[in-house]
Amino acid sequence: MHFKYAAILTTVFVTLMYGYAIPMLFPIAAFTFLNYYIVDKLLITYYYQKPPVYDDKLNTATLRLMKYAPLFMMFFGYWCMGNVQIFNNVTNPLSFANVPIITGHTIAPNLSVDLPLFIGGLFVVFVLVCTDIFSKCLVKCKIMEAESEIEVDEKLGSYFECLSVIDRKIWMAEEANNSGRLGIQSIGNWTMEKLRTTYGGKKVVKNAPNYEILANPNYQASF
Repeated sequence: MHFKYAAILTTVFVTLMYGYAIPMLFPIAAFTFLNYYIVDKLLITYYYQKPPVYDDKLNTATLRLMKYAPLFMMFFGYWCMGNVQIFNNVTNPLSFANVPIITGHTIAPNLSVDLPLFIGGLFVVFVLVCTDIFSKCLVKCKIMEAESEIEVDEKLGSYFECLSVIDRKIWMAEEANNSGRLGIQSIGNWTMEKLRTTYGGKKVVKNAPNYEILANPNYQASF
């Protein structure tokens, strides 16, 4: 799921950043989002058997970053449209190779097609700053509640209760072998007692329960 959000953010920022200079990026981005929408709908409907367990943090962080994309569009578009060689066909000849090229393209706004983009960029900055300050003031005045994380209690129990019977037996057997034959002890007596006496719940940890990557059967199958 995370790489899909990364692809969407990359498409949005690249399109809005260079869209004024390369207008073909806008239909390409529209086709990309349409492709994402159709493919994800088909995969969710006919392929995925169980929806992934995610909270709203990834989606919220993506939306929080995406609101800065218009800012890039305004200022990068202002820089592209301010190039005097595009609309005014003004070029300064180069007399000597060791003299810097004077393009006449500066950051100062002119009364040209780039002025609305510069004003729009300042307006976007003003809106973002005012929105942040206004929301903080509302929270301090207790008019609006602060955003809080949603805590979901799935009643999983303790870590030892989430281990299956087979995983506990394998772990205990490996620990007994390493301790008796090799003199290596990776867990203490309290942990060993918990593995022996704790009764597992209905929801258990899949694959490697003790963070040993080589003990993961899916990892071993990839070789």
